[in-house]
Amino acid sequence: MSELVRNGYLECLLKSLSIQSEGISSLGAPANDQSSWLKQLRKQAIDRVGQLRLPTIKDEAWRFTDISPLAKLPFKPANALHALKLSDIQSFFIEETNNRLVFIDGFFAPEFSGITDKEQLIIGNLPSLIESHASLVASHLAQHAQYHDNIFTALNTAFVHDGAVIIVPKNAVAAAPVHLLFIATQKETTNYPRCLIVGEANSQVTLIEDYVSLQNGAYVTNSVTECYLAPNAHVQHLVRKFRATI
Repeated sequence: MSELVRNGYLECLLKSLSIQSEGISSLGAPANDQSSWLKQLRKQAIDRVGQLRLPTIKDEAWRFTDISPLAKLPFKPANALHALKLSDIQSFFIEETNNRLVFIDGFFAPEFSGITDKEQLIIGNLPSLIESHASLVASHLAQHAQYHDNIFTALNTAFVHDGAVIIVPKNAVAAAPVHLLFIATQKETTNYPRCLIVGEANSQVTLIEDYVSLQNGAYVTNSVTECYLAPNAHVQHLVRKFRATI
């Protein structure tokens, strides 16, 4: 832990995590607002963060990527406050999609989202799907993106409070793509987008995952997308990144 404490970036995040482990989330909401299994998952990830370190160029997988500048940035987690209007982000919408989930700085924005295929797809943000499909979500969340040996996945899991969940039932074929739009507005912060995709047998869906920055300052997006496909399920997954100003 001593090596982590000397690291400004991880020190700031660990302080936020320690508050959560005492029963108060980074959102300022009581921890008992969450399902017990999700609290336990986050606690396990918090404990794992304390045992891991940021990778360096001495690690084989990172020998061509020097992230040491990141370690010097005391970025705090992003908060849920934003002042965006529909006109600020409407240009990023995809007209051909029937279902769109928008997240601002990692937090679900229902006022900008739209779901029309509720009869065909199980789709929504993490808290709503935990209420309606708790056992299904619990059986997949953090089961396919392992966090035990990856500091960034562990951090994302430790901070998971919201996210996009798309479940394509058996034999369902989504006619139009599902659009996930993640927008960053706060500088010198870290946000943690999370996506869970479950394709049941013989299902088919196209997913477009867009990341947009509306400010020019430095920030960190630590995103995790995990996907489970049953036999003969198909997911076409596209990820795009943009920087824009408003």
